[in-house]
Amino acid sequence: MFRFPKDPEEFRKWEKQVQKTRKNWVAKTYSHLCSEHFSKDCFDPKSYATAKTMGFKGLRLKDGAVPTVFIRPPGASCPLCTKRKRGATTDPQQLAS
Repeated sequence: MFRFPKDPEEFRKWEKQVQKTRKNWVAKTYSHLCSEHFSKDCFDPKSYATAKTMGFKGLRLKDGAVPTVFIRPPGASCPLCTKRKRGATTDPQQLAS
C-alpha cells in the first residue's frame, strides 16, 4: 500500500487519477493505493527485482510516479485495496493504488 504523497502538487495528481473512475472521490491525508494501480515502470527497478523474490514486499515507487492503472468499472472499489486495508483506519470509500 502506498500513502498519497505529502507534496500538495503530487497529492493532487494522484487524486485526479483516481477521480477518473470515481468522480466525487476526495483524497485524505491518510488515503492509500495498492501497487496494482501503478505500472511496472513506476517502481524502482532494484526494489522491484528484490520484491519479486520476497512476494512483492518492499516495493518503492520512483519519485514522481503517478497511479495510472484503474481497470475496474467507474465507481467500483478495488478489491485488492479493500482486501489489504480491511481493519485499517481508511475504508474502501477513501481508497482508490
